[in-house]
Amino acid sequence: MGYGVRYTELGRRGERRPIARRRGARTVSSVRLANLPLAQVLAILVIAHVSAVGVTWLLIGSTSVIAAIIGYMLAAADRNELARRGHSGLPEPEWALLAPIAYLVLRSRSTHHDSWDGLTAVWVNLGNLAAVPVIALIVQLWGGAALTLGQT
Repeated sequence: MGYGVRYTELGRRGERRPIARRRGARTVSSVRLANLPLAQVLAILVIAHVSAVGVTWLLIGSTSVIAAIIGYMLAAADRNELARRGHSGLPEPEWALLAPIAYLVLRSRSTHHDSWDGLTAVWVNLGNLAAVPVIALIVQLWGGAALTLGQT
């Protein structure tokens, strides 16, 4: 779990070669990827409030496409960082195009054997997914008259 290198593998000539140690699985990209659903909903609400048009299907669709692209880029950065730290068997970032939780679950399978850091992003993402309908309900009940769904 510590940082640095260990010398356990011998090279062809008998010299000791450094082997990267596995370090923690918590990366900045994984935290951002775990919080992506919440950021997407907040972006929809802010854009709908600023534009004063309400939440339209076009707004939901466009933010979903942008969130999928951002999710793919975050998953690729996360995979590169974990590979640099010495983890192997990491999932492809394309899983984040399906849903961020898909990539995070597969990622946790590869990283949780060292620490519980690999599962933290999964739980944060699940918490955010549970918070999204609650936030939408609160906005609709307290001041969501201008943010009605179904306008085109």
